[in-house]
Amino acid sequence: MNEMNPTCMFDLVNDGPNALKLILEPEGAQFVLSQGETVQIQLFGSECPLAMKQSVDENGQTHISFWPDKGTYELFIKGRRIWDLM
Repeated sequence: MNEMNPTCMFDLVNDGPNALKLILEPEGAQFVLSQGETVQIQLFGSECPLAMKQSVDENGQTHISFWPDKGTYELFIKGRRIWDLM
């Protein structure tokens, strides 16, 4: 868990009709964001702490990958860290 205050926070809402797979890199851990769920993204670090990549797999499922760049990130759902829910 990051002990610093985040430098930026924003929400990612799955407004689509299907589940959205979140991939936490570099570990490759996967978490499914159900339809209508929101994940809060907290960024730590200065310029460009995170890179996000959207892709679609061979089955048509949308994925969002989170890559740390020049900082770190934490993802929260309903006030709990995603890592604690896995």
